[in-house]
Amino acid sequence: MWHKKDTLKLKESLYLEEKWHLSQIKIDGNNIGTVTKNESHPPHNIGAYRCYKNAKLGYALFANDDKKLYIIK
Repeated sequence: MWHKKDTLKLKESLYLEEKWHLSQIKIDGNNIGTVTKNESHPPHNIGAYRCYKNAKLGYALFANDDKKLYIIK
């Protein structure tokens, strides 16, 4: 994710379950499986990262969890 001239890079431990195609994650038009945050059961599915940017604002909003919201200045 980028904001202004900076780039935000996240490092998260993810697990790809190729047997289950529950996500909308596609590469070259093929659903690659379900990406989860860890190997716990039941797994915590990741649909997408959420980001809101507006050129009129001096900040961006970012979330990688439904309980956390980050302000990027």
